[in-house]
Amino acid sequence: MTTEDTGKHYAVKAEWKNFARPDEVREFPKGRLELMRIGGAIVVDFQGMLDYARGH
Repeated sequence: MTTEDTGKHYAVKAEWKNFARPDEVREFPKGRLELMRIGGAIVVDFQGMLDYARGH
């Protein structure tokens, strides 16, 4: 990709991820989290029930 005003070039990186094969799975009594790392970010697929109490 090239910008018209500056002429700088930028690299574009593509990633192929299969959501059926998460990078990490965290299980707890009433659910589970499936985590995937994509482009430096973490994407979460949550199944079950999650209660969050501040400070715990």
